[in-house]
Amino acid sequence: MMPTGMFSNRIDTLARDQMGLNDPQFTIYAAAVRQLDEWREDEGDSPSVVTVELPPGFMRVSLAPTTATDVSGRATDWDVTKARHGIVYVELDAPEPSPQGPQASSDSLPA
Repeated sequence: MMPTGMFSNRIDTLARDQMGLNDPQFTIYAAAVRQLDEWREDEGDSPSVVTVELPPGFMRVSLAPTTATDVSGRATDWDVTKARHGIVYVELDAPEPSPQGPQASSDSLPA
């Protein structure tokens, strides 16, 4: 059985396709849709954090190979040493099922 990441197989597949990952073991373990923090070098010695609002439908995702799943096939652990990160576009027309797990929150899902 193909594992499911933090959200759904549809979003996992969409993210893999847009990021050019062919391995179905790569699933989403983290996502942000309302803001993105970037480190930028200032003219001074210390970096700063800038909050960027992502346009509707865009999501920053982190995917990694799934190393463990629960009995339903939902990923519970990832090999983050092989993680890939990117910004993907998710169509907002189709509703997604609610995420499961302790990290699920309204700030981590498309509006």
